[in-house]
Amino acid sequence: MSPKIFGESFLAETPATDSKYLVGRTIEVPVSHLLGDKSKNHMKLIFKVTGIDDKKASTNFGGFFVGREFIARNIRAGLEKLEVVDYAETKDKWKLQLTTTAIINTNCEFTIIKKSRQFISSFFKEAASKSTLEEFVKNVLSSTYQKSIRKDVSKIYPIRFAEINKIEVITAGS
Repeated sequence: MSPKIFGESFLAETPATDSKYLVGRTIEVPVSHLLGDKSKNHMKLIFKVTGIDDKKASTNFGGFFVGREFIARNIRAGLEKLEVVDYAETKDKWKLQLTTTAIINTNCEFTIIKKSRQFISSFFKEAASKSTLEEFVKNVLSSTYQKSIRKDVSKIYPIRFAEINKIEVITAGS
């Protein structure tokens, strides 16, 4: 099975009595399996089977998520957890729902939290609109966006941790 983002890569073997029953199935693959980087083991990509050709299935990007325990180990008493759920559309018309978590160093005022949320939301809308799905996902996997958020939101108020928890595909693009 091969995702478009990573070219022709073997993802998994799956049993089926008839290959027509494979279409529509989802496959979770650790990013460390695809990239060979064990430090990315907490990240998983979701692929949906879209078609069958002989004994090979083709897939499309279906989403991304980070293990709950990775985020939970960064949360401590006395810190403020900030979650942002928003939509963004890529240059190639993929509409995505993004869930982001940031940990602010201390409990702070609501206005600071509101400004931070607005910044994170506008950051992803702008980043997605300037890139294709492939570029966007590769930047998420390489933690480029997470580092930018941490650096830029720290100008509003010191931030300890930022991570994109989940990417869900709302509508597939071209």
